[in-house]
Amino acid sequence: MNFTYLTSFYFVVTKSSFSKAATFLGYSQGNISQHIRKLEDFYGTPLLFKRKQKVILTEAGKSVFEFSRKMLEQHDELQNNIKRNQQETIAIGTIDSISSSILMGYIRELKREMPAAKVKVIVEDEPALLEQLENGELDVIIIFDELLAPQPHFLHYYAEETFELVKRRSSSKNKNVLEMILTDAKCSYRKALLKQYRVEMNISVVMEVESTDTIKKMIASGTESTFLPKYLLSSWSSEEFERTPLALDQSFYVQCLFSPEKNHRVLAKFTDILLHDSYFQYQSEMRK
Repeated sequence: MNFTYLTSFYFVVTKSSFSKAATFLGYSQGNISQHIRKLEDFYGTPLLFKRKQKVILTEAGKSVFEFSRKMLEQHDELQNNIKRNQQETIAIGTIDSISSSILMGYIRELKREMPAAKVKVIVEDEPALLEQLENGELDVIIIFDELLAPQPHFLHYYAEETFELVKRRSSSKNKNVLEMILTDAKCSYRKALLKQYRVEMNISVVMEVESTDTIKKMIASGTESTFLPKYLLSSWSSEEFERTPLALDQSFYVQCLFSPEKNHRVLAKFTDILLHDSYFQYQSEMRK
């Protein structure tokens, strides 16, 4: 059965007018009349007639009207369910190192408070995440980089991060060369490290590894050192690894961006959890 024809029939009856139904549904009056004729052809009997500016239902019309009413109610319920399901899902964009570390704690807390919430995590580089946030493909992003300028239409929370030089405690020292396993060449803090300390510390990059989990395994079984932000090191045992703070002249920040204008209850709960963490001490004003 044609949904459009039944919808037209329902509103002709409830509004007692072909012209009012046409205006309400955005059709011409001729379209509405055609819909009713096709519906009557389908059932093989008249469904309504007009008398003194009123729409009168036949017995068959009464049955079709009741059917169309229930159909539209079920359709409204279906739409509401779809909207509710969409609001139960949050799309979080982040980088690899954050997805495998601090983000997991926030997601676990969200699931404790909202067990039905569905979480979709997208891992990309910072420029791609910002573009997807602006396009509405992501609800919130958490990145690590130099401090972004205030972003139009987005709240921007951030926390300055420190760095540490890490090596296996039992590894032997090489006084002449500091052999290091570092993240890939695109990494901003890696570039800052080498610019500031390469000559002074005689750094030799012996390997580039994108995954920080892989770096941890390699450091645990080798003699090299690495350089990482502190948020990645909470699970690195102080008995197994020697960790030495190493400051950079540049500042780097864990940053969270989202739109406060989205009517999304899971996003509201997630950002409430995240922003009540004392880790995020600073807020940039949203520009409109």
